[in-house]
Amino acid sequence: MPYVGFQFANVRFNLEQTGMEWDGADVVPFSNVMKISGNIYIPTIGIKFFAIEQNKLKAYFNLSVAKPLIRAKVEDNGTEVDELNDILKEIKLFGGEFGFGIEYFFDNNFSLGGEFGIRYMGGKFTSSFQQDVYNGIDMQPEDFEDTYKFGLMPTYSKISLNFYFGGGKE
Repeated sequence: MPYVGFQFANVRFNLEQTGMEWDGADVVPFSNVMKISGNIYIPTIGIKFFAIEQNKLKAYFNLSVAKPLIRAKVEDNGTEVDELNDILKEIKLFGGEFGFGIEYFFDNNFSLGGEFGIRYMGGKFTSSFQQDVYNGIDMQPEDFEDTYKFGLMPTYSKISLNFYFGGGKE
């Protein structure tokens, strides 16, 4: 049984820094405000495969893949930092889910189910830049590359009330 899904998460972070600073002539109050907000969009496509059937119970496997997208906005003292979304577009993300569940069909169209599984989300970002390096006599430009990789693998569990169009037992 194929399916599509969509998940969404929003993250916000605000930092307000106040205090006193030297302005070159006197000690004066200051205030700095940084606001960060971001969204992650996770479209998913998957398949639920019923493997074992016994009376009104059906056991199944669930497998899905996802392509997460991140978008964010940073404001530093009211000025938007525009480079952030350009960097975020270069982050390569992917995800997946594998689970095992059981459904009890108390009617041809309705079932009560439980599922346990593991999710995976991973990504990679590569940044290339030039930096001067001392060669023993003089400074010379050299190419550098930083590669960042990450992975997140939480488990999940869910209980569901399901409706099947056309009957779930056929």
